[in-house]
Amino acid sequence: FGDGQHGAGAAIEHLYFAPGDVEVAMLAHPGLPPFKRRLHVWPAPVPTSPLTLGDAVRALSRVDLDELGPPQLALAFALLRQCGQPERWPLVEAVAVRLLREPLQDLQYRIQLMTALMEALARQGRSSDALIVGEKALDAARSVRALTIAVQMKRAEIHWRQLQDFDAAAKDYAAIVDGNRRQTLDSVREAAIAWGDMYLAMGDVPRAASTYRLADSLGRPAGQLASVADLAKRGGLLRTAEKLLRDGSIRQSRQVLERIEQEYPEQKVEGLFRFLRAESDRHAGFYEESIFNYEVLLRMPQWSGYHSQAMAGLADAHYRLDHFDESLKWLDVIRESDAALHESRKLDAFRNIVAGTRQAAADGRLAQARLDRTVSFDQAVFAGVPPVLLLGASAGSTNSLTFERLAAPHPAFSMTFEVPQLISEGTYWLEFWFSNQTTDSHAIAIPQVEVRWAGTSIPPRSVPVIRTFGLDFMGAARLQAPMAGEGRITLTFVNWHGVQQIHGLRLRPVTARQEEALLNFMEGRDTP
Repeated sequence: FGDGQHGAGAAIEHLYFAPGDVEVAMLAHPGLPPFKRRLHVWPAPVPTSPLTLGDAVRALSRVDLDELGPPQLALAFALLRQCGQPERWPLVEAVAVRLLREPLQDLQYRIQLMTALMEALARQGRSSDALIVGEKALDAARSVRALTIAVQMKRAEIHWRQLQDFDAAAKDYAAIVDGNRRQTLDSVREAAIAWGDMYLAMGDVPRAASTYRLADSLGRPAGQLASVADLAKRGGLLRTAEKLLRDGSIRQSRQVLERIEQEYPEQKVEGLFRFLRAESDRHAGFYEESIFNYEVLLRMPQWSGYHSQAMAGLADAHYRLDHFDESLKWLDVIRESDAALHESRKLDAFRNIVAGTRQAAADGRLAQARLDRTVSFDQAVFAGVPPVLLLGASAGSTNSLTFERLAAPHPAFSMTFEVPQLISEGTYWLEFWFSNQTTDSHAIAIPQVEVRWAGTSIPPRSVPVIRTFGLDFMGAARLQAPMAGEGRITLTFVNWHGVQQIHGLRLRPVTARQEEALLNFMEGRDTP
């Protein structure tokens, strides 16, 4: 739609400005003075898109950081720390380096910047540079025990996750635990838990269990040990997490499981916890983490009752990561080892989806389905084609405005557009722009737009349209695609009178990870 802060051509319909008053000038002829008009700009009252954070990171990457002062840089750093976007690391590095040049007096904030810089460098494959920054951070934090531990933990994490140097990581974790056993610091307990996680990732379950038991004794006031009441509480939390997961409250279930990890770390080697953690991670879009948890569960023969369900989860997680051959392999294993589960979950139908998606990836259709789809009807006006007008009939109609249609108590009219390439059962974010071309004198009923997948049993989404200062409107909705490779989306305008002109639509695929990142950014990650 010509979206952006600049536009040129005969059909400029959408330009973005900061909220407030702005003077717009349009030049009709080089020999004439421009026509000027003062406009008032306000944000469109629509739900926040899960794609907003990624767009914000990309927009920030185009900003010259040298033109920003310390307050603006600090805000940018806070955004980058909380946004959860995988592409943010080069920008985290640039902002942290820029802020570290400032004469900051707050030692805690400087260490926070340095540990963030360490992680950003390591994530970009420059672990040796990250360790050099770590040495400087240790020198700066020597006088504060908690800050020293924070730097040591980040260094241990780099040794473990990026360099796969388990001995060096274990040495760092041991230095934290042995040097601070008598301290009631949460960070000491967290270091021991991370130490156990490393052993679990190595496949050494007994050693991980021993380290988790050590962690359970750290960070508590002297003499405070686990009690029978703690066991009952732990069981209650597990049942709560299981119920939340069954009810579809994925984020709340993950919060309860994170709480169990911190309060009862030895539970991390129990099969039920691993299964719940894997399931909640998979539904939240953390597919790599869910695969790890499923694989840990499969290495526990005493929890064989969960193995078939874990293999089904592995098949789905690998499918979501485009590991189609691996997904098909696990489906074959389930069919041979647990025919009842294979039948009850209708995994033959899922297998057909995986095989079809693998073929779509091979011939390029999958890549096309993952592209943003933009449909602009404004350009057609200047190509000699009538604009898309909804006059109480289908899109593109040129019928006259009959009295019956304009005076109907609850008028409704629809338009449909094709989606030739679709991610089967994927999530999409739909945005559409339209304007009321005539005065809406019927303000009794609340206008809204219903969005549905035409020809499917998926319930329609109702999109309430909030009235604004003008005649231009924007709507947005989250859509769950049908189990199909193509589809049609129908927009039905309910309780609208007169003529509505549809300017355009945009359909963008959304991942579960992006939705989770937006929720965490807006609501925080505090556990219940």
